[in-house]
Amino acid sequence: MTFFERFTDLCKEQNATTTAIGTSLGFSKATISGWRNNRTQPKGASLACLAAYFDVSADYLLGKSDVPAPEKKFDDTQMVKIALFGTEDVPPKAWTELERVVAHLKRKYGIGSDR
Repeated sequence: MTFFERFTDLCKEQNATTTAIGTSLGFSKATISGWRNNRTQPKGASLACLAAYFDVSADYLLGKSDVPAPEKKFDDTQMVKIALFGTEDVPPKAWTELERVVAHLKRKYGIGSDR
């Protein structure tokens, strides 16, 4: 699948034309025409802009992958925040307080010690 075919499909999902979305993102009609005629493809910041707008990977936009966006991988801290708070966006003060509570409970119940 070419870039423009993928771009067209993503625009249709938004119920908009390629020209409408392209110009709303700051691309000229000449640029969009170049994409349509397979003379050019977006690169660098332009590609990143389109990928962010559609919430897909650059490889997906360019037809190099059929997976729209790789599954987001979380580190252990992010997983704990999501499990306990339902979000990664936890204020540092709340996170520090949680760490103190966990340390207190570990000491109180002998969790993780060599007892």
